Amino acid sequence: MLRVTWLRGVVAAAMMAVLVWASGMQEGKAATKKEGNTATKKKRPRAANVTAYYALLKWHDAFRKENKLAGFKVDEKLTKCAQDYADYMAKHGKYGHNLDGRVMDRAKRAGYVFRRVGENIAKTRFHTALDVMNGWKKSPGHRKAILTKVYEHIGIGIAKGKKKIYYWVVVFGQPRKSTSDKK
Repeated sequence: MLRVTWLRGVVAAAMMAVLVWASGMQEGKAATKKEGNTATKKKRPRAANVTAYYALLKWHDAFRKENKLAGFKVDEKLTKCAQDYADYMAKHGKYGHNLDGRVMDRAKRAGYVFRRVGENIAKTRFHTALDVMNGWKKSPGHRKAILTKVYEHIGIGIAKGKKKIYYWVVVFGQPRKSTSDKK
């Protein structure tokens, strides 16, 4: 059983590496504007695993598209918010939504001006980004956050703590001036 799980993780990681390479989002390069996600990266993400960062971004957009929703736009301030919190949890070896305040407090500190924000977090060991995304899709609360129609922006943070524990943070945001205001 352990061998099958390990092999599944290796295969998933290899497939994601091919997908990332094929989509032109190689490490250190700017992502191009695509139909759902307008990830115009100015710099490489600080995430502990850049491949997993881009995989989560693509899977969030694909899941929203399956549910007839627009993809997310990557926001640098939300990305900083998410990465700083992932780093905080990894550094302190603690896990929870409110360890250093609420998500809205962290978003404000990062400079994001919002009407609404939400957050999904995960703590894993030997799990792939696909495992994390599938877990969130199966969890009613996490699923609801991903599929909240008014969320337009996304920020992703991944940090590696002690004993190969990974901390995953995704912050969703509806900016104060939202495109949903026009509808």
